[in-house]
Amino acid sequence: LWSIGFQVLACAPNKVGTIMQGSVIRLSQLQWGIDNIVSYLLLTIGVWIFKSYLRDVNWRWTQLMTTALIAGLNMLWFVPILTDFRNGWFTLMIDGTESLAQGFTQVLISMAVIEIAPVNLEATSYELIISVSNSFIALSSLVWTQLMNPFALADISEENDD
Repeated sequence: LWSIGFQVLACAPNKVGTIMQGSVIRLSQLQWGIDNIVSYLLLTIGVWIFKSYLRDVNWRWTQLMTTALIAGLNMLWFVPILTDFRNGWFTLMIDGTESLAQGFTQVLISMAVIEIAPVNLEATSYELIISVSNSFIALSSLVWTQLMNPFALADISEENDD
């Protein structure tokens, strides 16, 4: 249940970010490439930080802090949405820092699955839970795509972003 709700709700800022970066700010191909590289690099660094420093910290606090960090970083999308500060490099920073926080969550979920899995079925349990969780990404995409039309986000571009 947690996974369903988290996956469906977590993809909303990604949709907003993609619309802003693609239709309003119009990132260059170089910026899109750098965005992907930096995001995956920071995701990897987030995994390393968790494994090195946060493994023995209370998992509930780690999850709470990570969720709060991601939510706070998602609030940065209001800057290009509500103001005229629409710098592509600024939005790359938002994506990258979100990926860093998601690296913490990825390892945290993996360790929690290992804790609850039956003996010798850790990998199978992990794959099952992650597959079910990832299947709701499609549902999230459907929900948020359908919500774009009533909120007039479907045809947003640089010319009609008011």
